[in-house]
Amino acid sequence: MAGRRKASQGFTLLEVTFATGILFLTFILLMGSLAQLAGLREMAERRHLAVLCLNHCVEQLRVLPGGGLSTDMLRAPEALPGAYEIKVEALAGSDSEGMVRVTVVTHTTRGHEIVVSAACMPGASRYAM
Repeated sequence: MAGRRKASQGFTLLEVTFATGILFLTFILLMGSLAQLAGLREMAERRHLAVLCLNHCVEQLRVLPGGGLSTDMLRAPEALPGAYEIKVEALAGSDSEGMVRVTVVTHTTRGHEIVVSAACMPGASRYAM
């Protein structure tokens, strides 16, 4: 019984140090995952807000007559936080006569660019994303 230790002897300093290191590493990895999830959440939220802005712009176009469109006519809703760049361009081709593409660009606080766009016909009630 020389190789067995008694239950009252406890842990050695090496065992405690090793266990603490494992706990510390686990904690650091968990915090990194939480930070990454926060970034994904922000990207999803900004994309959602960009889609809301796009829908608002398409609704503005829906009530306009077909001619004389410009980017100056479209504004992001004031209730939406952040900055949005809105672009309107005419679509070329025989199948897209009179149609325009509306593109909304925004950025996250970490610098990721989010772009959403939809094609619609001014004065029409439908659009395609």
